[in-house]
Amino acid sequence: MEMGTELPPVAKTVRNIIVCYLQEPACASRVEEVEKYHNEQELQRAQMQKHGSMPLFHHDNMYVGNVTVGTPGQTVFLMMDTGSSNVWMIDARCHSLGCNGVYGFGRRKFDSTKSVVVLK
Repeated sequence: MEMGTELPPVAKTVRNIIVCYLQEPACASRVEEVEKYHNEQELQRAQMQKHGSMPLFHHDNMYVGNVTVGTPGQTVFLMMDTGSSNVWMIDARCHSLGCNGVYGFGRRKFDSTKSVVVLK
């Protein structure tokens, strides 16, 4: 995020922090869905029944942001791991449930056929 850029709106719900970017239309409906439940267990149970999976809940703070990777650059949304120097991205060829995200939160994937990434 560039200096002087406004931070995205943040909604704190059910002890979780959901970062909503205005360009992500699914965000508002996701916040509404989360707010319907009184606690995490109810939300997780509903997600499991409805979709067969449940979102990963982070109880600590996390750093997230758009990062441009490769040449030509592709923008991917990453959760930064402050405890390591590794960067993991989902490749566009992965179509498993884990690679596609959960209801309301699709995953932006890196298409390795469209950019060159130099590993050192």
